[in-house]
Amino acid sequence: MAWSPSEDSEMIQVIDNVISEEHQNYLMEIFHDDFAWYMSPTAYEKDASWSNSAVLYSTDKRKPIMSPRHIHFLPILFNACKEQNITIKEVLRVRCGLFYKNASASKHRHHVDLLEPHKTLIYYANDSDGPTNICEKDGKIIQKIQPKKGRCFIMDGSVWHSSSHPRKTPYRIVVNINFK
Repeated sequence: MAWSPSEDSEMIQVIDNVISEEHQNYLMEIFHDDFAWYMSPTAYEKDASWSNSAVLYSTDKRKPIMSPRHIHFLPILFNACKEQNITIKEVLRVRCGLFYKNASASKHRHHVDLLEPHKTLIYYANDSDGPTNICEKDGKIIQKIQPKKGRCFIMDGSVWHSSSHPRKTPYRIVVNINFK
């Protein structure tokens, strides 16, 4: 069943400072310490917008991945799920995304991360502009979540969303964790 907002539905709630400031800074050190970024489309293979990304963990049977660095990002998931009283059954993917400043870029194509039922957590590693847009299936934006270091939110995996390049700040780093 796909998520759809109604007039009385609660919009997606953000959690600020989901991990300690020390842990937030440690994660930024990881990103600045010869972190291996790979060029990829923002959402789909034929997208005009490209960014840098790194999949640190994936249970995809076609291409399983387990980087030892993924464990540094799991406290984000544990703390957020504890805050929202969500039980974690399985981590499916940990993906990091890096978007550089692009003053002329429009929002990226809306998408869902995986086709199987899941939940999505998005964590912002740095203060930036370039919101995450929560959309209806047709792309109509119904909520914008602004990046802020230490902020995250959890949504049902069937929720359509899109990222965007920052227009003012030099870069935007997000961590996307898909789980059941």
